Amino acid sequence: MEKITIVGCGAYGLALATVLHSKNQVTVYTKFEEEKEEVLKTHQRSQILPGVLLPDFKVTCRKEDIEESDILILAVPFPYLEETFVSLASYLSKDTLVVVASKGMDEKTGKTAYELLSSLTSLPILVLSGPSFAIDLALFEPTVLTIGAVEQTQFDRLKGCFTNSVFLEYTPDILGVSYCGAFKNVFAILYGYLEGKNISTTTKSAILYRSLLELNHLLKQCGCMENSILTASGIADFYMTCESKKSRNHTFGVLLATKSREEIENYLKETTVEGVTTLKACLTLIQKKNITSPIFELLQGLVQGKMVTAQEILEALSR
Repeated sequence: MEKITIVGCGAYGLALATVLHSKNQVTVYTKFEEEKEEVLKTHQRSQILPGVLLPDFKVTCRKEDIEESDILILAVPFPYLEETFVSLASYLSKDTLVVVASKGMDEKTGKTAYELLSSLTSLPILVLSGPSFAIDLALFEPTVLTIGAVEQTQFDRLKGCFTNSVFLEYTPDILGVSYCGAFKNVFAILYGYLEGKNISTTTKSAILYRSLLELNHLLKQCGCMENSILTASGIADFYMTCESKKSRNHTFGVLLATKSREEIENYLKETTVEGVTTLKACLTLIQKKNITSPIFELLQGLVQGKMVTAQEILEALSR
């Protein structure tokens, strides 16, 4: 039995805590007292995980309670990842596995979570990603996830913590898992826009195909392994996020096609849309690496209010 601390009391952190609870000693850390009290008193967070009764794991706001954790899972929004880890690092032992479940890229540097944390610690860092909405994971719906880790033994150790509702696959391509988890949020905005514009299934299929070719090209240019796109964190998560109405990024794309600028701005104020920030990071990344990728420039215009046609999208995806 592993002592696991999950940092983040949001939907995904609580979903992970739920599926890991039966086989491990699980603690959820949050810096927000009101989140802790809600979970402890009601065993629910009904607004973000409706219908889910949370098991009796420990919830704390005390950093001291994460000491002696065997595994630390970071499930906080990407913009807060670095500062959160820095605030907790001194409480970790030299044997702690650090698992990143946050998806995104730094807007200013284009760095992934793995790259950011690797510059801050010598602890082993794993990346967990794949097609998994929090509500489905928490309800023990069969789920497949990819774990990027330097060593197979690290993967085996983490795999042993999960229930049999979660199918895990291993890859040493940690950077590929990280990039896939970030890029797909940007493309999900595009697919929401296509839905909002009632683009035909035929044309959407063509754009899906070209988008996957573009994603594969980007991964190769960023130094990822040959088959990164064929992992669950690649093609499967790409499809789920792009096609599902549960995705905030997809919803934002629909709004870009159907709503006024004022309504769109209000949505951004009230909702975290990871793909918007990630798009800025992608533009930084391709500039630094001297990569040509017209689709990101087109998407930037789209987010800023420019209308585009399916023909223009396909042309931007042509290679």
